[in-house]
Amino acid sequence: MILQQLKYVITVAEVGTITEEEQWAKLKLVKEVAEEVWQDA
Repeated sequence: MILQQLKYVITVAEVGTITEEEQWAKLKLVKEVAEEVWQDA
């Protein structure tokens, strides 16, 4: 699951231009991945 999420983030980053809505979705995804990876932090 984490790999799929990171692929999405990387793909969006490579495109370059994204909407504000897409940017918020990307940030939410990064937050979710960080919480999953660092559960005890």
